Amino acid sequence: GSHFSSAQRALYPSFARSSQVRSRLAHHLYFPEFGIERVAAFSVIVFFWFVFFRITRAYRPLFMMNCLAAAALCFSWIGILLAAVAHADGPASNVAYSLLRLYWFRLADVAVPIALTFSVGFCLWHGLLISALTVRRVCGRIVLVVLATAFVILVWERHRDPRPRADQASLPTDVSDDKRTWETFRNWKAVCQWVRDNTSPKSQFLTPAEQQTFKWYALRAEVCNWKDMPQDARSLADWQQRLALFYWPQLDYPGGLLAYSDEQLLEFAEKFGVDYMIVKQADLAQSQTQLPVVYPSDRQLKTTYAVIQLRKSIPPKR
Repeated sequence: GSHFSSAQRALYPSFARSSQVRSRLAHHLYFPEFGIERVAAFSVIVFFWFVFFRITRAYRPLFMMNCLAAAALCFSWIGILLAAVAHADGPASNVAYSLLRLYWFRLADVAVPIALTFSVGFCLWHGLLISALTVRRVCGRIVLVVLATAFVILVWERHRDPRPRADQASLPTDVSDDKRTWETFRNWKAVCQWVRDNTSPKSQFLTPAEQQTFKWYALRAEVCNWKDMPQDARSLADWQQRLALFYWPQLDYPGGLLAYSDEQLLEFAEKFGVDYMIVKQADLAQSQTQLPVVYPSDRQLKTTYAVIQLRKSIPPKR
């Protein structure tokens, strides 16, 4: 919070709410940012749920489940109305942003498909659509086929890409070269292990934007990370400033953080307490930086990532 003026600090609460809803968590909280294809697919599910709800409304075992689905859809409509109020940027927008953080759409994501599944199963089992005897003859075979197919897909996916899910979602993936993908992952773990073995536990790092596992492997602090969103207003405003300086430039500019001059990087190091930065080796090769590269020790080695020292820190205890 020390990086903001008093006038800016007065806007912390409203900024934090709108930032959470319209930026970081928009795909969960803010209806105008939902993908059209996802909204269309869910609308189809709602339509079929309503059809089967009409068919099974007289059957008490399904009544409570369908009521839950209906209530969840009402919550979603409340979320849509709140999003409309927030989008208008009127006097009530701050209140709408605050309420939108309650995840109005999540319950319907679960409740409606479950209600539809049980309603369809109930109709098939009791012969409301086709002969119940026919269903019971093929039901066991269908279940076995579905389970076997799911198992085969799971094994195939794990064999094709054995990386942890967090690394699959964040590290670079070469769909045409599995070997290169695996080498990138191996090199990422290697640089994290070097950090763990050769830097002080109190060191702070600027890390590649396309990763989520630095803390897991290196056990060191990051100056900012897209996943690590704070919850209080002051910290969230500071986090947004750090993203603007260190996260988005990596995605928007050739060379990433090395698009900054050495003087700017050293200024950031003092201002934010940065000891090291991890950059892509390819970006380093094309840069003119004179800052000390401490990893790899041999600049000719292909390690995918490199570590640049910005401030001298206390070496780790052996």
